[in-house]
Amino acid sequence: MTGPEITVYKCPRPVEFVDAFPLGPSGKVLKRELAATYAPRRTAPSDRP
Repeated sequence: MTGPEITVYKCPRPVEFVDAFPLGPSGKVLKRELAATYAPRRTAPSDRP
């Protein structure tokens, strides 16, 4: 890196745009389905760069 290094929690994450969110019968966003689809899978705490 050419500049100062930043901490892991300040590093930008990838952003994905979707056409529609998964909705439940009441019209609320199903956050668990979003997390299951888009959240990274961590196997061990040592996976961080």
